[in-house]
Amino acid sequence: MKVLDNYPESPLQTMPDPTQLSPVRLVPYNPRWHWGKFTTRCFIILFSACIWGLLVIDDIWALVIVPVLISDIVWQFAELITLAFRRTKKRGIHPVAHLVIDLAHMLCYFAIAVLYSMVIYNIASFENKEQQKAGFIPRIVIDVFLFVQWIFHLLLFVRDCVEVNQRRRAKVAPTMMCYIPGQGAPFAVKRDSTELPPASSEAVPMDDAKVLLHPSNSSASSLSKNF
Repeated sequence: MKVLDNYPESPLQTMPDPTQLSPVRLVPYNPRWHWGKFTTRCFIILFSACIWGLLVIDDIWALVIVPVLISDIVWQFAELITLAFRRTKKRGIHPVAHLVIDLAHMLCYFAIAVLYSMVIYNIASFENKEQQKAGFIPRIVIDVFLFVQWIFHLLLFVRDCVEVNQRRRAKVAPTMMCYIPGQGAPFAVKRDSTELPPASSEAVPMDDAKVLLHPSNSSASSLSKNF
């Protein structure tokens, strides 16, 4: 195959070694964020257990808050178990799933915390001094913990948005067109692919294998083939 002189020569002149090809991680591994998210999820489980234990003083609001706490604890344990089974890859549940679940929990905790603050204000206005001493402080602690849970999920939600954006950008990687003499038409090699065409019956020296980057503009029409 002959290439015109004005077409830039590819820096890769030989077929890549199949043993060196490996799937590319769509979301780059960041140790700081990995362990930061792990620690945050452990704190979410801890604060959820504390809120659940303090809700014995308020049976009515327990019916509203406990379902959110249960769903949050189950989700965090599911992520930790997934990380344990996939510890070599250091990958958890899909970032899009985290984006949806963390957004839902973030909104729930914020709404409940604001409403519970209004309840505490009303209780402080109408109850006598003895009743306030019995249940006012635990209710304040519950409300503070609810806002802390909202902050935790807000941080996770921001990180989820970053990871989803990284996955989206990684999927639009350029395609590389490869041609090996004696093996038919050119074929496309994606960045995250390790599949190669079946070997030809004719042995072809690696020095003769030419690799051309697929042109992204109108200069593709300048190629001419002379066999």
